[in-house]
Amino acid sequence: MRLAALVVMLAACQPLPPIGAQRAAEGELKNGFPNPWERALFMASNRARSDPATVKGPQSTIMPAQPPLVNDYDLERSSRFHATMLEKGGAPLMHPSPCMLKSDVGTSGCDGSPACGCTSGKTCETCGNCAAGTDPFARIGLFRAAGGGGEVAAAGYGDPWAVVDGWVDEAAGADGHRQIVDGASYGVAGFGHSEGVAGACWPTFDVGDFGFEMPAPQKLAGAAPKPIGGGAGPYRIYATWADPALGAPSTIAAVIDGACTTMTKELGSPTLNATYFADVNLDTGCHAVYVLGRDASGARVTYPSTTAFTINVGGGACADETAQPQAACDNVAPPDLAGPAAGDGGSTVNPGDPQNPGDPQNPGNPGDPQNPGDPQHGAGTPPTVQGGCAAAPGASSTAELLLVVFALALAARGVRSSTPRRRS
Repeated sequence: MRLAALVVMLAACQPLPPIGAQRAAEGELKNGFPNPWERALFMASNRARSDPATVKGPQSTIMPAQPPLVNDYDLERSSRFHATMLEKGGAPLMHPSPCMLKSDVGTSGCDGSPACGCTSGKTCETCGNCAAGTDPFARIGLFRAAGGGGEVAAAGYGDPWAVVDGWVDEAAGADGHRQIVDGASYGVAGFGHSEGVAGACWPTFDVGDFGFEMPAPQKLAGAAPKPIGGGAGPYRIYATWADPALGAPSTIAAVIDGACTTMTKELGSPTLNATYFADVNLDTGCHAVYVLGRDASGARVTYPSTTAFTINVGGGACADETAQPQAACDNVAPPDLAGPAAGDGGSTVNPGDPQNPGDPQNPGNPGDPQNPGDPQHGAGTPPTVQGGCAAAPGASSTAELLLVVFALALAARGVRSSTPRRRS
């Protein structure tokens, strides 16, 4: 048996005023951040924010669209550190660190391994026996002077797009993850992923750390493929466009190995947050990808700013980043895309999406490891997840959703925890 779980943390603080921090070139790797999985978590979250009334579960609260999140490098570091610590520390899914952290983990270069991150080096006895260590907000503060305002986490997923679906497809009244990912209080975020450690409690851990600052996003605020890699065949390239002054781009295309495929508006408003996509077929190999747009005045915009991210098709050795190939359409204007939205009608359901028949995004979320039989998600066979020690003796064969809500009291600056609730 394999289980999957999600955890959410909320900070009950008022939003902080924006801070004017200089940002690195948009979408480019910095010390290995983000990796392909994390890039997709970020894009999927901004897609959800572009139209929360559509990207949701059938019983989810209708929420208004929000501007794209802006990627924050220090929140990326904090979230990946925690995901790695949970995996390498033999921990279950939890917000506190499974040990007391050294005070220099944000500057020492520690990757989250207990040997370099824990004051004692000791974490969990077993997956079900793990004392809480450093508070989650204290941990974020070790990586980021401005701290953090919220955290979501998940374990056991085999796909980053399914992770975000798990966070936002929640029913009203039990939607703590959705309130953070789609919430108006958060403007910056960083996502972290860890996998591949033998004997870990879960085969994968995913963490998203959020901050209250509200910096203006770039016009091309993000992009990622779905799936992030795999066998030859159909792939969908997603991108986020936000231009409050000029609205829709005059042209926007996915550039793959220099060839251009015009993107179609799927969701949202280009003056606030719109999702565009292009469907392509990819052969085995390492494919260099970036998005090239021109705003309504003709100004050229790319994501990543000066590089290209890589789609690894076939599982060979590929760098996560490469040089931007010259785009065949760079001096040729694709058709005007400012008209009515097109595409699959937009949602995690994606009816008719050629790349996703039967994936966790389709109607009823067949195979959602959280909620087989849950009226929010429909019924289905849980997908296969590899490894882990979550199958404790005597555990039910029904997959479970663990929801733990943390609130940070502004006056006391202390964490209080509700009793975990389990739904099956």
